[in-house]
Amino acid sequence: MKRFFIIISLLWVLLLSNLYTDELIIISTVPKSGTAYIREKLSSGLNQLLLSEKNLLLGLNIHPEKLADLVKRTGTLVYHIFPTPQNIQLLKEYNVKIVFHIRDIRQQTLSWAHHQFYISNNPQKRIHKWIKERFKEIYPTKDYEKWRQKTLHDCIEEAINDLTDAADQFGNYGYIRMVQEWLQVYKEGTLPMLITTYEDLHDDEESFFLKILAFYNIPKDEFTDIAISKTNKTRFRKGSKDEWREVLTLEQQKRINDQIPEELFSFFGWER
Repeated sequence: MKRFFIIISLLWVLLLSNLYTDELIIISTVPKSGTAYIREKLSSGLNQLLLSEKNLLLGLNIHPEKLADLVKRTGTLVYHIFPTPQNIQLLKEYNVKIVFHIRDIRQQTLSWAHHQFYISNNPQKRIHKWIKERFKEIYPTKDYEKWRQKTLHDCIEEAINDLTDAADQFGNYGYIRMVQEWLQVYKEGTLPMLITTYEDLHDDEESFFLKILAFYNIPKDEFTDIAISKTNKTRFRKGSKDEWREVLTLEQQKRINDQIPEELFSFFGWER
């Protein structure tokens, strides 16, 4: 009987080793850049555990004990991790490899506005109810009744105004600042880091994921290209790269462009 249990235990270990890729993948994304799709694609394609941001973050910052536990595990964690000094210091201490994923700020702004419009105007949705319960915590300077009656135009204007200083749950951490500071970390070589873009994902999905696998030294034959639908479940609306050129007014485009540092235009090859 003892021999039987030893054999079963060995088979179980062997099974687990075949189920999961022995690597911890952490990707910090700008919101509305394909976060849910990338997360589902990688975790399913690698047969990895899907890790929640709750395994790492406490509010805006990485929790030291959570990170200490996380680096002992394998799995895929894809979420909006901000490059605060505390976060960078902790990631450096544990020599964590990280991918930063970005989308053209103009399109990201429009997609974020649509996302906010959808949430605020659908009170029956679970996410709306969740925000309503925590409204003052998430949006301390806003009024709920006004928030839930916003038009798409209101949402676009708010998204443009919040690019540099977003007065929300991200602690006034505007997305332009997020991109600038992650880019600085990358250029200084502070962390082992890869930068990817939504535009690359859109244009050549296979190459996009192969680049991430190579960064984590994962053989490409360990990744199965499982089809993931681009629907509301994975937060897809249109998935366009340049819809902003058709939807935003010239005045709105200029206001966004005026906020984007020249460094970002140059590094990411964004055209005005």
